[in-house]
Amino acid sequence: MDGNLLVLPFGRIEYRLATSPYVGRRARIFYVIPPAIVGLRSPAGLRIDWRGSGAFAGGSGRPGNRVQVWNGVVQTPWMNETFDLTLRVDPRELRMPAGSALSFESTFEIETLP
Repeated sequence: MDGNLLVLPFGRIEYRLATSPYVGRRARIFYVIPPAIVGLRSPAGLRIDWRGSGAFAGGSGRPGNRVQVWNGVVQTPWMNETFDLTLRVDPRELRMPAGSALSFESTFEIETLP
């Protein structure tokens, strides 16, 4: 991406993960960005940056990425985290349907370890 990049501070998003099935187990948690976002022609047109406010690591990713944000032994039935998100968009890669807005919903995946 070059000088055409739009930097959009998205703000703070609070997450609460139900981790009770994993208490006492070693696990990794991944932040998963959906591969298809309506109006985005290519994953190269969007980068999402985040900073965690607690135990989760900051990072960045593009649509379709699965980025590890935590690793350790799950201690509690709920894990709370807040991400401060920034979107970096190349407007040349957007083809939004009339009246729509750029929208997506990332998820978390938990993977247990031996």
